[in-house]
Amino acid sequence: MQSLAFRHGFWTRWFRRFNRFDLYVVLGFFVVAVAWQFGRWQGAYPFAFLSGDSANIAGFAAALDHPGNFTGDAILSDPANFRFYQTIHLPLIRALTKITGDYGTSFIWLLGWHVLVQAVGFYILGRILFHRRYWAALYAIMTLVPVQLNLEFWGAWSDPLPRFSFQALLPYLLAAALRWRSSPIAWPWLMAAAGVLVYVHPVSAPGWGLALWLGFVWGAPAAWSYQKKMTV
Repeated sequence: MQSLAFRHGFWTRWFRRFNRFDLYVVLGFFVVAVAWQFGRWQGAYPFAFLSGDSANIAGFAAALDHPGNFTGDAILSDPANFRFYQTIHLPLIRALTKITGDYGTSFIWLLGWHVLVQAVGFYILGRILFHRRYWAALYAIMTLVPVQLNLEFWGAWSDPLPRFSFQALLPYLLAAALRWRSSPIAWPWLMAAAGVLVYVHPVSAPGWGLALWLGFVWGAPAAWSYQKKMTV
């Protein structure tokens, strides 16, 4: 009963903090996400305008479902050739294709959700960092601006690549880490969440996981021994 009361109190306080401005911000992000989605998709069906990593991911999903259709292909003819690639995109695309009937369309349909999830996530993170809704909204908008960084990128992109998926989920992990930075009991769960992100983008997750761990070590209670701090 006490646990239920705590949960009820927590969610009651949370919903009280959600006001009309928050609703308008989320609706605004939804409009941006829909516009970004249709600007890239443009209603093409089947959607065949994928290249590079996007085409590879959609191809992997198609080859897993229909290996017989890729006989003679140097890579897709044998799932063992790409079995190392295990990200959340493959099961998502395969599941969506049961609705769309087209792997390219299934892949590109993820784009708008990436924009919306990222914008809302950084708005939540901004609320924690700045304690002002206006600055949080501006912060979230700024994170959507596409920026090319050598071989990497940041911001809303043309395709929902794993790198984009990771940055869309990252603010939720950071917001949770800030929210429970003084609660060591929550740290293992946060580290586990960082570990799960390996299945979103294997390249980005280890670095952020290490940064999170170092932050917990730095913020560990002074009374803790060195050995205990290193095992948080």
